[in-house]
Amino acid sequence: MKVRHSINSLFRSPIRTALTVVLTGVVAFALLSQAAEFSITRREMERTAAHYYGAGSVEIAPPTAGTPASEGVAQVS
Repeated sequence: MKVRHSINSLFRSPIRTALTVVLTGVVAFALLSQAAEFSITRREMERTAAHYYGAGSVEIAPPTAGTPASEGVAQVS
């Protein structure tokens, strides 16, 4: 009996029913588009990472005397 009452209530308020359907559709579309975007981005990152290789590394050394940065380091220390 309650199920029939719920269905009758939906048909009596068509604006609210339409708004609920539209809102549900928008939320479903947003979730699916986010999932698709994540999947595509992950696939492209993996494809790009397969072509990347490290050619070297960089080490940071303290500035030597006579360089412009060495004077600032001496003042801070």
